[in-house]
Amino acid sequence: MLTDKVLLLGYYPIAVIEEGATNIHVQQTKLAKSYLAIQDANNTNHYYLNGNWTVDPPGLYHIAGTVFNYKRESTATRHLGKGSLYAQGPTTRPLVIYMLAWALKNHGFNYSYSTPIEYKKRCNPDCTWKTWRTDVIDAMSLPPSPKLLTVNPQKKKKENVVPPTETPVVSPSNNPGDNSIYTPQWKEGPFGSCSKSCGGGIKTAEHHCQQGLQIVADSECSSVVKPVNRKKKCRAYDCPPSWELGPWSSCTKTCGGGTRTRKVKCWQTTVTGPDEKQPSKFCSTVQPATRESCNLGICWGVWEKAKWEPCTKGCGHGDQKRRVYCVDSATRKEQNDTKCDVNTKPKEQKDCYNRQHCNKTGWYTDPLWGPCSVTCGQGFETRAVVCYGSQSSNIDDRKILEDGLCDPTTKPETTKSCTKPICPPQWVIGNWTNCTKTCTGGTQLRTVECMYNGKPAVDQCDYEVRPFEIRECNKHLPCTKRPSECVDRKQQYCALFKIPPHNKRGLCKYIRNRRICCKTCHDMDEDY
Repeated sequence: MLTDKVLLLGYYPIAVIEEGATNIHVQQTKLAKSYLAIQDANNTNHYYLNGNWTVDPPGLYHIAGTVFNYKRESTATRHLGKGSLYAQGPTTRPLVIYMLAWALKNHGFNYSYSTPIEYKKRCNPDCTWKTWRTDVIDAMSLPPSPKLLTVNPQKKKKENVVPPTETPVVSPSNNPGDNSIYTPQWKEGPFGSCSKSCGGGIKTAEHHCQQGLQIVADSECSSVVKPVNRKKKCRAYDCPPSWELGPWSSCTKTCGGGTRTRKVKCWQTTVTGPDEKQPSKFCSTVQPATRESCNLGICWGVWEKAKWEPCTKGCGHGDQKRRVYCVDSATRKEQNDTKCDVNTKPKEQKDCYNRQHCNKTGWYTDPLWGPCSVTCGQGFETRAVVCYGSQSSNIDDRKILEDGLCDPTTKPETTKSCTKPICPPQWVIGNWTNCTKTCTGGTQLRTVECMYNGKPAVDQCDYEVRPFEIRECNKHLPCTKRPSECVDRKQQYCALFKIPPHNKRGLCKYIRNRRICCKTCHDMDEDY
């Protein structure tokens, strides 16, 4: 029992509870303004109960592998009460019982616990029993070496600890030293570390299967349903703003020095959520780089290969060719062959043997297309396609044959469209119309229009080189004399040919009208 009558405000050690202790009892003798506290003997900074100037509520507490039942009889007077602790044990680590003194008077404490000394179990019927011998330590007194601490009046009380739902298993008071005589049972361990460093996390008290003082495989406790692990919130405060880094983009070059970028933003994780983007000035550290160099190695040329051309012979042995050229490994642009390793250059020609057209006729297609018909805009390309083969079994008789000797439904295309860069604005001309007269001179017309990319483009062509739209025709051809039998058969009808607007319609160009109105048409010097 602590013997000092007058105490200062602080924590005072009462007793050391050894590892493996059972039947632990601690009791205040009278109502007082003081509290019982439990500390880890191996870690003086860690309290299990009523530590760090905080007061925990009465209840069941899982400490050092056993369950402590903490009670405190209280009165209407603030802080006045009588505390007690009881645990069946055994404990898995040494503990120190403290008195947290709030008053200057010490009314005393009683405590006791048991520790096993020796045990030997029966080996055969002829052996004798050796039983537990226990030392009961009662009313142990320790020197009053108080820990004087400064009280922080702004310290908040702990939240109420949720008592466990399972009832602690009571073991016999006389515990043998051999763990095998214990019934395996689930024990709750201490709460683990918090799942987050800030922003609100969860920590869990895991259950493990324990037989006596030894932790065994979970399968040993399979006869009892494993209790649900307790969880509680931790570190429920907002995280300080920090930099959030996005992934790096692909490098702009595969060699020769490129750049890559990433997004960097100042971000804060909050307890209430959602996470919020903050101004950059709120992040205390220097902003990480958003751009960096990459692929700094020297660029080398690589060989690029085109597709193989068709075999030069439609029947028998021939050659196949392809284009092999050097390109920049970064830009893929063609460059001089000296930029590439000549020792690794792929083959440009190989032998081929074609039996497809031997002893029969078929279409032979020129492997190369001709040039595009235009230098700009849409045009077409042509190639030669001929009927080739032998009408006999002799290969030497192969020659170009008439198209009718080959299947017309399988003839390959001889033309295809080609596209060149868009033509600049230019004059597009139409076809000349028929001459207005067949003799003594007439006129011809055509359309002339400025076009760009298939659409009219007014005022975008050079008018100094604009083609003309009208020209003279049949100027040097004399008209034949009117024959004597050339007369008008229907005078009223023929008279209309000279009256506007009929005189501009060129009615005499029609054979029927020339026969009916021969004289009128001849007088008008029109073709008849």
